[in-house]
Amino acid sequence: EELISLPKECLHHLFSLRIRDRKLSSISGLGEVFKNLHSLRHLELRDCSSLRSLSGGLEHLTTLEKLVIWDADELDFSADEDMPWKALKNLQSLELGWIPKLVSLPNGLRH
Repeated sequence: EELISLPKECLHHLFSLRIRDRKLSSISGLGEVFKNLHSLRHLELRDCSSLRSLSGGLEHLTTLEKLVIWDADELDFSADEDMPWKALKNLQSLELGWIPKLVSLPNGLRH
């Protein structure tokens, strides 16, 4: 069965979220949900082989400490140059795997 929506009001205290969706091409549609995830510390995007972009959502996750992106064949960080990575000021751990189009880290993640 396909998930159509998530109840935003119930997610305020969510600590960890794992998204596995081969059809997900962008997280911009999740921006409104992400705005309500004030307690989210860990986000995992796995098996999102159609995911092309991260902009339009992640910048709302200011409490995020760990980000895992795995198996994202189409993800192209060079297309996300406008992504405000600096908004992830609490990010301590970044795990990237099987992202064939990854050539280098985005400018906002380089120190």
